[in-house]
Amino acid sequence: MRILLLLLKGYSHLEAAPFIDICGWAREKMDMDAETVICGLHGHAYGAFDVPLIVDKLIDDVDPEDYDALALPGGLCSFGYLQNADDERVQYLLRDFTAAGKPVAVTSSGAAVLECSATGEMNVLPEQLIRRDSPAQAIAAALDLFEAVSSPDARKTLGTLLGYQE
Repeated sequence: MRILLLLLKGYSHLEAAPFIDICGWAREKMDMDAETVICGLHGHAYGAFDVPLIVDKLIDDVDPEDYDALALPGGLCSFGYLQNADDERVQYLLRDFTAAGKPVAVTSSGAAVLECSATGEMNVLPEQLIRRDSPAQAIAAALDLFEAVSSPDARKTLGTLLGYQE
């Protein structure tokens, strides 16, 4: 499984980290073929508090067919989070994932990026949208996404390994 993690300027590290960890733990502790690929508009994604993270792939080089799901963590507007929300590359990427029926997970203000579609053609179906409304729910969102691309049993095993209690 491959999850694309789209990081916009001002993203929350707290909300992004679980999407990285779920694939790492699944690979290391469950012997699954799992990978999180970090994507951004530039070579470095500057998160909240101006902490940079090197991206694996630029958004222009992403083919949604290479991924099973998309994760879009929220961020802090005071660090420019919504500044690129209506960037056509971001919107086209979201459109391509949703058109393919692939799961899309958003946390907190990530939902606002979904609502920025200039064309109004963004039709994320309820069964493909995983939405959690606060940074505290980021682990749950990551586990929900993991389940969507694996199985309920795999989610339960991974949740136990992480010490996650629902």
